[in-house]
Amino acid sequence: MLVLMMARQRANGATTRSSAIQHSHTPTDSGHSIAWEMATVAATTQSISNKTRMAAVFVYGSLLNQRVLRVLLGRVPRARPAALRAYHRFRIRERTYPAIATATDCTAASLDVSAIDARCDADRHCMGATAIATSTTVTGAVLSVSPAELAVLHAYECPRYEVRQVDVLVSVADANHEDEQTHESASASDAVRTVTSMASMQRVLHLSASTSTSTSMQCVSASTYVRPARELHDLYGTWCYEHHFVPSFDSYIAMCESFMHDYRRDASLRADIAVPGAHS
Repeated sequence: MLVLMMARQRANGATTRSSAIQHSHTPTDSGHSIAWEMATVAATTQSISNKTRMAAVFVYGSLLNQRVLRVLLGRVPRARPAALRAYHRFRIRERTYPAIATATDCTAASLDVSAIDARCDADRHCMGATAIATSTTVTGAVLSVSPAELAVLHAYECPRYEVRQVDVLVSVADANHEDEQTHESASASDAVRTVTSMASMQRVLHLSASTSTSTSMQCVSASTYVRPARELHDLYGTWCYEHHFVPSFDSYIAMCESFMHDYRRDASLRADIAVPGAHS
């Protein structure tokens, strides 16, 4: 009997030690928590990285104005002067902002892109030898924006326009020096201050019309806002930043501020969107 009891005690001791050894190699609740937190941090970091990928947007009208961008986005994004070929920048009846449409759409709608209003044409001094390139080339800027900022721009523009992916031209010099912005002078009023200088946009226009485009220009994919083909009936002439936007600047800013007030309050306007043409 004594021998049997001693044998049972040894067996129980071995089982206890085995259990203790196994437990010592099993992750504790604390270990599980740490591992889970590390995985969560990694996933969150990746998510933040994805969400901060920037998108290129070609702007050509009111969004060239620094004050407008500050109201809508809270900052002035990095910008590069750019040119978009095969489009024309029209005036919209009873509106101070412009719209662009392709030459093909204009022809189908019987809109004459060659009827340039010399008084209002921002590129009038480029007419002559480069008349064709000028009347069907839109100058502007490529903005680098975050997904959240792109959502704001889409919500602001898309009731009146459709989003289209286009190839725009930027000068090689501007493409290699993206951080160098040439704003209007600090003494200029908010109404006329643009994200890139008018001279820079004119320089890109000249380069896009030159025979050495392949070596002096670089093609960049960007989103832009285009007037739908079904709504070209109210387009005419040629829109000019100085003549058609600047005089109504204050009322336009008030409209932007009203939009942002509604945007912050209405969750339906803040739907997540894909980022076309995004780049790191």
